[in-house]
Amino acid sequence: MTIMRNFFIFCSVLLLFVSCQEDNAIAPLETRATRAIMIYMAAENSLTFSNETHFLSDDLKEMIEGSKLLDDNQRVFVFVDSLDDAPITDFWYLLDEDQREDLLQKTYIEEVQKFFNDMEEEKKRMGTPYILELHGGEAKLMKRFSEDFYSCDPDKFVDVISWMTDNVKADGYGLVLWGHATGWTVQDDTIPNKVRRAYALDNGLKFKSVRKWMNITQMEQALKKLPKFDFIFADCCEMVSAEIGFELRDATDYLIGSPAEIPGNGAPYDKMLPKFFKNGSDLYRSIIDTYYDYYTQEFDTLLTIYAWKSHSVPLSVIDTRYMEALAVATHDILGKFSGGYPNKPEYPSVTGIAFYEYRYDPVMYDMRAFIKQHTSDADFQQWDKVYQQAVPYYRMSMAWKTVYDSLIQEFKEFNQDKSVYGCMSMFIPLNLPSYTTTGAKYNLTANNFEWNRRMDWSRFGW
Repeated sequence: MTIMRNFFIFCSVLLLFVSCQEDNAIAPLETRATRAIMIYMAAENSLTFSNETHFLSDDLKEMIEGSKLLDDNQRVFVFVDSLDDAPITDFWYLLDEDQREDLLQKTYIEEVQKFFNDMEEEKKRMGTPYILELHGGEAKLMKRFSEDFYSCDPDKFVDVISWMTDNVKADGYGLVLWGHATGWTVQDDTIPNKVRRAYALDNGLKFKSVRKWMNITQMEQALKKLPKFDFIFADCCEMVSAEIGFELRDATDYLIGSPAEIPGNGAPYDKMLPKFFKNGSDLYRSIIDTYYDYYTQEFDTLLTIYAWKSHSVPLSVIDTRYMEALAVATHDILGKFSGGYPNKPEYPSVTGIAFYEYRYDPVMYDMRAFIKQHTSDADFQQWDKVYQQAVPYYRMSMAWKTVYDSLIQEFKEFNQDKSVYGCMSMFIPLNLPSYTTTGAKYNLTANNFEWNRRMDWSRFGW
């Protein structure tokens, strides 16, 4: 009886949570915001739940808790696209303490039949995306869409964020990208135009549909249709690279995130949410420090793999207003490499330089360490002045949590002098199979990004 009662309570929570008509929207508050934060949770994948870990609901719980610390003029909207068979208990987190207590005190025996009738209808709608507003420790359902769609679809991406920005009066906006990502290294899908994509993996309902992603170049085109953001915080893997920073330079002033993989748990939102409302260097420093310090402690207390002990997540900020100057400076310094930049079939030495991704072969090498290793001190110092403007704050870690065993082995081979690193990656053409003829063909696909076209690798024979 107790098990049945608990199951019924949780199911009732779900019904309460989704109790609005399809495609209808609740009118948002009229309070004008100093800033409104749009969190885009692309979770129709393993982030809904995996190996008994519920990343989506855990982060939603943190966000709701963090919203208790916000003022009335600080607004947070959350778009959620999840798997349709998410555990019902996940939605328990979306209720405040009074709502939970109210449910626990009720007697449901006489309502059982009605409940199961309602559940049959509700099953038809489970998994359809929705939008919440968070405030004061509560989650208010603002809109539930009438049918499922790919959250990685650029047009839907624009529609969702436009709905949120249109429904709040604000002096400025911040965007949080939450989900899976592979940076600029793209993955195949079956979108009709066969464009490759690299953010917001969407598996479709119950993993039955075709896997699709959104390419960063398509994201850039989508963001042109939206207000310019004060910042974009990428709580997903490998989003801080020269390629992405340059591509998104007109969409935001600051791109904050990691050049490397991040843990599935993502940011500690209960601590992080108030940081989104700071300005200038206080904004990006507080976001990076909160994230970095949290995982330094987590890795030391919870993890057993020695490689991760006393480390954290490499984090940095790109001030996009300086990316144009950095592109010019980098283009020029490549031509000043000691002995000249290597031509095919030779390739520059990357020995000892940290790389942030291991797919087919190492890729996404640290940009600053690479430039420093191959140029004179005088040339490097001149270039580095521009780099420090474009990447004004970063905290490097010489190891981070990764799913690639090969990368764990490489950590000890990296140059351990943190001072050489800049915590932003850059594509470097290499004469390796995965770069040229098989797998990702990085030497070819990297040219989809304007940054690499500006570098003009062809002048070196690549």
